Amino acid sequence: MWNKIKQTAKAVYSYIASRPADTWLHIFAGQLIGFILFAIGVWFWICFVVGGLVGISKEIWDSRHSESHTPEWRDAVNTAIGAVIGALMALM
Repeated sequence: MWNKIKQTAKAVYSYIASRPADTWLHIFAGQLIGFILFAIGVWFWICFVVGGLVGISKEIWDSRHSESHTPEWRDAVNTAIGAVIGALMALM
């Protein structure tokens, strides 16, 4: 079981490390959202949902300002993933 967890962690780390700086910013923003919400007592899954909604909102804003921003669905997913990581960090 530990080998499977290690393999999964390596795959996640490899994915995150290969992403551009914009992806890191989305993950970091999600971490802040998840950490703060979980630290004040919000349920874990609500942190994930709120992170996803914030990411989707940001991408909608990007689509309406397409002259200077590029909307990507992956950015919304990365924000939600960051919220889960932030909630897990607060749990520890």
